[in-house]
Formats: sequence, C-alpha cells, structure tokens
Amino acid sequence: MDICIIVVSYNSSKTIYNCLKSLFDNSPKQHSYSVVLVDNASIDDTLEIVRREFPEVKIISNSKNLGFGKANNQAMNFVKANFYYLHNSDAYLQENILDKAIEFMGDNNDVGIVGFPLVYPDLSVQTSAYSRSKPFKWFLQGIKIDRIAKFVVSKVSHPFIVNNLQRFSVSKSFVKSYNFAEGGFFEVDWVCGAAMLIKDRTRVEVGGGFDENIFLYGEDEDLCIEAMEKGWKVGQLMLCPVIHDFGWGQHKKTSKKVALLKWQSLLYFINKRFERYSVSWFFMRIFLFIKKKSWGI
Repeated sequence: MDICIIVVSYNSSKTIYNCLKSLFDNSPKQHSYSVVLVDNASIDDTLEIVRREFPEVKIISNSKNLGFGKANNQAMNFVKANFYYLHNSDAYLQENILDKAIEFMGDNNDVGIVGFPLVYPDLSVQTSAYSRSKPFKWFLQGIKIDRIAKFVVSKVSHPFIVNNLQRFSVSKSFVKSYNFAEGGFFEVDWVCGAAMLIKDRTRVEVGGGFDENIFLYGEDEDLCIEAMEKGWKVGQLMLCPVIHDFGWGQHKKTSKKVALLKWQSLLYFINKRFERYSVSWFFMRIFLFIKKKSWGI
C-alpha cells in the first residue's frame, strides 16, 4: 500500500459523513490507498453511518477512548504502508493533495513529516505550522500577541512588516500560514496533526508513532520534535488548504474534561522535553499553571 489514510473518531456523527466523503472524492489517483477509521468508543451513531455509507472503510472499534495518538498508532500498526495520512474527523479535503504530497516526499528523502494549510469553514486562515514551545512563545501567547499578529498579517500586509516578522522563528510559521497561495515548502518545528503526512521510515525511527503517554494535545509537536532529533525535516507543504471545523480556542466555552486532559498532556510534555528544574522548565510550569486557571480547572 502506498498510503494509509487514518481518521480517529469519537462521537463524530455530525462530521464523519462529510469527512469521509471528502477523502474519497479527493482520493489519490496515482497511488494505492486504504482508509482506516479508529473509533474511540463512540456512543452516538458514528459507526452506523460509516458502515452504511462507506463499507470500504476498514474499522477498528475500541471499547474505550484511547486518545488521539494511541488510536493513530493502532491504525499505523494495522496497515502496512509507505506513507500515513492523519486526518481529523472534523476536517475535509477540497482537492486531491495527497498525490502531490507523496511525490514531494518521495523526491525529498530527508523530509519525514509534512502538514498542510488549514482553514475554517468560512475559509479564514487557521494556524497549522508552529515554532517549538518555549517560555518566550508561551509568554507571547499569554498576552494575546497572536491576535495582534493575526490582524497585522491579514490586514496590513506591507512587505516590510511581513519580511521582518519572518526573521523570527516564533512568528515565521504564523506569517507563512497566511501565504499558502504562494505554494512551496517551508521547514517548521512542528505541524498540526489534524492534517499530517508521515513517512513509514520516519514513523519506525521515532519508535512507531506517537508517544502514547500523551492522551490529547501536544502529541503532534512531540512527534515532530522526535523526528527532527532523528535527522528528519518537518515542514508545511503549501497546497490547497484543508477545511478544519474546530480547533482549540475557536469556541469560547471548552469543557473542563477536555481542559483537564490538555493540562495533563502538556504537563507530561514539559517534563519530557525540558530538563527538570532548569529555568525553562520552571517558567513553562508557571505558564501552564496560568493556562490551567484560565481554563477553569
């Protein structure tokens, strides 16, 4: 199999039909593929919809919610392929971008993971490529500098401003996310797991996929960091954007359960990626505590 397309679902009945339809409507034409759905113990009619409307989809049905990373690992171990495309259950392809992406990665042996531009249903830009988490970056996020940057990039696109913003790693990926029409590929520290393509060789070298200790949030950044430490390049391939319904921060109200899972995952991530009791570890813990309070937990 050239490429295995993986969708992880959890009570996804409102989006799963359009999600899978977009995948089949825009499926690879030059490469063999299969579609695997990993369902994390949905209690709605997600599985009924998939079985009725998409009988060709291979289904892994879990008895409990295993989280995003572990569920994707299940599928990657279930189907042997040269590439794995991870696609959120609330995301939709607009064009066949996978053939082009596979060709690009085949021509660039040192590229292990690529992400794609994301947009909201109204086609407004959703950030999908990022610099690595560091105290300074989290500080800027804490003071909502991203809102100012978004306004500047989208409304005041003066070359002088844009070019200078791209000089800094913390803003480079943010700026380039708004210029997907230019095409091309640019390296970043990590890309969003909502639409991510990974080589099997890369997956094997990082230990088989995601760190299964991370239940939700941070697993995509951790995977990309792991790949870079093994010598692989990670970046964003500026093809036709993938529509992504949701995303952290789009809605003002977030459940405390999800917030708690995010806090637990990010705490693990900090302890894993920063030297214990270092200055950076200390400040990351402080900023995470502030985030936790802002989430109401």
